[in-house]
Amino acid sequence: MERKKIIWIILAAAILFAGIFLFAKKEGNFSFAGSKSEFISTEYKVALKYPSEWETISLEEKLRYEGENGFFEVTGAGGELTLTDIISSELDHVRMPYGSKPEVESIKIDGQTGVLLMPSKDADPLMKDQAVLILPYPGPVLVNGETYEYLVLWVDKDYIKEIAKTIEFLE
Repeated sequence: MERKKIIWIILAAAILFAGIFLFAKKEGNFSFAGSKSEFISTEYKVALKYPSEWETISLEEKLRYEGENGFFEVTGAGGELTLTDIISSELDHVRMPYGSKPEVESIKIDGQTGVLLMPSKDADPLMKDQAVLILPYPGPVLVNGETYEYLVLWVDKDYIKEIAKTIEFLE
């Protein structure tokens, strides 16, 4: 009798854990609690952590990492563009990568206030649940002759907030 009770408790705990995991994934609050790797770009002057199972898919630039459950890609923006211009460019794109009603959030990371765009449910499925973080650099960054004032980080929506917490700007 006691053994049967223990089995039921273990089974109930497993079901509860699975339900919490699925709800968190569905709501975009997924935490990559497993093994993490660190991405460091002296070129883009940024460091961040991401799930270790993600791999580089561009051997030349090494700025996009992807796995079965997500991705991130790093680039910059600036020149004559303001933060409002960059946000408008993302939101007004012909493919509507963030859907018709994306969430726009203000976010503060490493002393910089930027914007997080989260896709709505009707976002283009080819965009693989892409969200974007646009964050001003502490100072201009020169990459291949281009001056960037903003870090642009495209990330799977289920990981963007967790990855954002790990961002550090490099000197």
